[in-house]
Amino acid sequence: MILGAPANVLDYGAKGDGVTDDTAAIQEALAAGGDIFIPGGTYLVTSTLTPITDSNIKLSSEATITYAFTTSSLFLIVSKTLITIRGGSIVSTGNVVGSSTIDIQNSSHIKIKGIRVTNSPSSSVKLTICTSCVVSGCFLTESYHYGISEKDGTANLFDGNTLYRNGFHSGGTSSYGRGITMWGCTRDIVSNNNVKNNSEYGIRLYSEAGDLSLSPKRINTANVITNNVIENNGVTLNALTSGTSNGINLYVYDSAMTTASNYATEHGNQDTVITGNTISNINAPAAGSDLLASISGERVAFTGNTLINRTGNLTAVNGLYMYAADNCVISANILKDINEGIGASSTVKSQNTVVSDNNVSCATVGNAYGKKIRYLNNSFLHVGVGTADIGIKIIGGEVDNEITGNLFDGFYRAIYLSTVTSVIIKRNTTLNSTDSGLYGLYVVTADGHYITDNVFDSAYPSIWATMFTSGSHTFNRKSWYSNANPTGGGISGGSLVLWRVGDKVFNTAPVAGGTMGWVCTTAGTPGTWKTFGAISA
Repeated sequence: MILGAPANVLDYGAKGDGVTDDTAAIQEALAAGGDIFIPGGTYLVTSTLTPITDSNIKLSSEATITYAFTTSSLFLIVSKTLITIRGGSIVSTGNVVGSSTIDIQNSSHIKIKGIRVTNSPSSSVKLTICTSCVVSGCFLTESYHYGISEKDGTANLFDGNTLYRNGFHSGGTSSYGRGITMWGCTRDIVSNNNVKNNSEYGIRLYSEAGDLSLSPKRINTANVITNNVIENNGVTLNALTSGTSNGINLYVYDSAMTTASNYATEHGNQDTVITGNTISNINAPAAGSDLLASISGERVAFTGNTLINRTGNLTAVNGLYMYAADNCVISANILKDINEGIGASSTVKSQNTVVSDNNVSCATVGNAYGKKIRYLNNSFLHVGVGTADIGIKIIGGEVDNEITGNLFDGFYRAIYLSTVTSVIIKRNTTLNSTDSGLYGLYVVTADGHYITDNVFDSAYPSIWATMFTSGSHTFNRKSWYSNANPTGGGISGGSLVLWRVGDKVFNTAPVAGGTMGWVCTTAGTPGTWKTFGAISA
């Protein structure tokens, strides 16, 4: 041993030949604490290693620790602080279903850096009730369950890791393979990770029904998920050979999702920030469709992310879905070549959520189940071969939603309302609509809507034919398009609309000697209408 140099496990009797049991020698070096070096070689370990506080364990890039036992962890760190394990490789040669490779409990300021872990019987790195710990620059692959698993942690950082093919253990496959899973965590940061081809989910922030009954309650609070590449997760067990996948890449799951057909009053996920991530799928599912991202909880901010379907099959991939999303913001995201763009569940409904300034190319935007959901200033471009695709649907007794300032380009119909009340629809624009009647807005069995300042394209003579089938609606002194005024039948259902003085209907079939349109001079349903704008003969 050289005075002042790191303790070398070879000096404690380790051989690193892959045959000799090096457990005792490595543990003796760890018990001394301080700086410990494991040089190049293959080190066979047959029981758990336990570092002590204030240790810095460095493996050479050519060092590999192998172990075959599964009933306990390789590294167990309990109630310790200031330990770093970095570099080299760890390979489990044991069977599936067992303990995690690196198990950290009730500890703080533990760093796991630059390690490659392969074939863990459970999770590569597991943290329980830990604070200010770091897992960074690691390559965590083919664990039976998770790359990184965390429960009840605070202010931990998972940065710059690659989490690949978890769930695809050499001894057997698991349908629960995830890149990162977090449960009951506070102020964690998950950043700059590459999360690909895990068998169930890429990143999952989790909460379950019983969490809110605990004392204290278990709640995910103020976590940040940013600048990650999350791709092709939820793959089936043979996905990488058969080219099929089915699952969710980013899944924020809330205990409130168990409240069917109702609105949540309390959430297990709060104040989550999800920003700057790229989420995509390459392989199409054998049947059904994948979901790139799902959010649930209170005050979730899903902003500035890019969601892309790379499968070449439009129907194979849906974009973002809301389950019990309350007081959330979904803004400034790009969604490309998606089947359903941004939708909301009908069984666990969302409320008080803003969907704004997104750029979405999709077959359909989605169903908006909930109340006080506001779609504002989005650009929705229809893609695919569907000839009856509708932009936004609001159906099923929902109230007080708003669709304002959006562009709908190429949809069969832009907006469809059924059995809903009090929807605000204003300043929307439709282009290239494909409905033969060109119903930019279609309302069935609905009441009390406020409709103003919209510009619906008018490629056909009767833009509003059969638009309203029932209800009482308000148009507010704005311009519309038809081949006749409401009293003349050009707007079927026009007698259901409260027209205001100054409302105009521009003539979509002008002729020489005719007029440019009609103006409402007495409010009513449909009120009194007069021609305006004489056209020369």
